[in-house]
Amino acid sequence: MGCRLLRTLTILFLVSTTISTPISAQVPTIFGLVKTRETPFIWTGLAGGNNWGTAGNWSTSVTPGAADVARFEGEKCSAGNCNVTVNVNVDVAGVDINSTFPGTITQAAGITISVQGSGWNQAAGTFIGGNRQILITGGSFVLSGGTFNSTSDNLKIAAASGAGYVVFNQSGGTFNAGMGTLYLTHAPTGCTTNDTHYTLDINGTIALNNLRYAGGHPAVNNRCHWDFATGDVVNIAGSFNITRDHTTGTIAANTAGGTDTFTVGGNLAYGSGANGGTLAVTLNGIGTQNLSQTSGTTQPSGVLKINQSSGSVTQTTNITLNNANLDVTQGTFDQVGFSTGGISVFFLRNLARWRSTTPGTLTATTWMNYLGCVHELYGSGNMNFNWTTNCDLYFNKNGGNYVQLSGNTSTNGNLLIISGSLRGLSYP
Repeated sequence: MGCRLLRTLTILFLVSTTISTPISAQVPTIFGLVKTRETPFIWTGLAGGNNWGTAGNWSTSVTPGAADVARFEGEKCSAGNCNVTVNVNVDVAGVDINSTFPGTITQAAGITISVQGSGWNQAAGTFIGGNRQILITGGSFVLSGGTFNSTSDNLKIAAASGAGYVVFNQSGGTFNAGMGTLYLTHAPTGCTTNDTHYTLDINGTIALNNLRYAGGHPAVNNRCHWDFATGDVVNIAGSFNITRDHTTGTIAANTAGGTDTFTVGGNLAYGSGANGGTLAVTLNGIGTQNLSQTSGTTQPSGVLKINQSSGSVTQTTNITLNNANLDVTQGTFDQVGFSTGGISVFFLRNLARWRSTTPGTLTATTWMNYLGCVHELYGSGNMNFNWTTNCDLYFNKNGGNYVQLSGNTSTNGNLLIISGSLRGLSYP
C-alpha cells in the first residue's frame, strides 16, 4: 500500500497588541512585539548630566524635534534631575513647562532656541537665557507662573499670518528682560491681511531693555498693528525702534484707547514702514537721547513727551508729528544739533501741538508747519526763545512768569497770550 506524507504548513500571524496608555504610542516590531514610546517628550533627567541633548534624559529616549512639544513636569523628574542645560541648538514645536515643575532650564552660551506654532508656555520653574536668539514662529509667549530671564540677544516673536491674536501674554510669574531685545515681527509669509491687530497683554507693568516693532510683507503693502492691552504700562530702559524687516508693508503702534504709557530711556526711532497708530511716549532718560524719523513715515498720534531730570533729547532727522502733541515738561529738546543745509526742520500737522514747560532757552532755527498746529509755551518758569513758525503761537506762563525773545521771531498764525507776559529783545 502506498502512503502519502502530509506536510502541514504552519502560518504564524504576527499580531500587534495595543496597550492603552494616555501618553504613549505603540510601535509594532517585526516580531509582533510592542514597544511603547511616549509621544509628549517629557523631561526625566534619568541619564544624568542634565543636558538637553542626551536622549536618555527624555521619556522617549529620543530628543524632541521640530514636530514635538518638549514638556517639563514635576511628576516625571526628581531633585537635581529636574534641572536642564540646553547644550544643543533646539528646534521644537513648542515648550510646555507645567505648574508642578520645580527645576531650572538654562540656555548655554552660543545656543539658539527655536519654537514653532505651539509656542512657549510657562507656569512654573525658572528659565535662564543665554546670549543667543530665542525665536517663536507662529505661536505665542505665555507666562503664567515661574520666572523667565530672557536672553541678552533677541526674544523674537514672528507672528503667524491671518487673523490677529495675543502674541505675548504675561498673566503671572516674573519676566526679566535683562540686556536683550523684545523683537516683534511676522512669519516669513508676512502680514497677509491688511489692518490685522496683534496684541501684547501684560496685565500691568513690564520693564524691557529694548523693544523693536518690525514685520511687514514681502510684496504687499499691508498695514498691521502691534497693540498693548488697555491699562498696560511699558517701561523701556533702552531703545524703542519701529522699523519693518520685510521689503514692504507698514507697521502701526497702538495702546488700546491711546491712554497707556510708554517710557523710553534710550533712543526713539521711527524707521522704514512706520505708519501711525495711537501711542503715548515719554522720553525720560538721563543722558542724550536721539529722536529720528525716516522720510515718508508717520509717527503715531498721541503725546510725545520729554521729561528728563538731566540730559537732552536731540533731533537727528526731520521730524513730523501728525495729530500729536510734543510736550516738553522737563529737560532740553535740542534741535540745533541737527541741520539740513543749516536748517533744522520740524513738522506739525493736523492740530498737532508743541507744549513746552521747560524754563531756560529753546532754539529752533526754522519750523515748517501746517494749518491748525499750535506752539504753546506753558506752565511756570521764565523762558527764552526765538523761531519762525506758521503755527498759532500761545503763551500760557502762569504765576507772573514771562517769555523773553532772544532773537527775531515770526509767526504766520495767531498770537495768543493766555497768561504771563511777553518781553521783547530790547527789554531791560
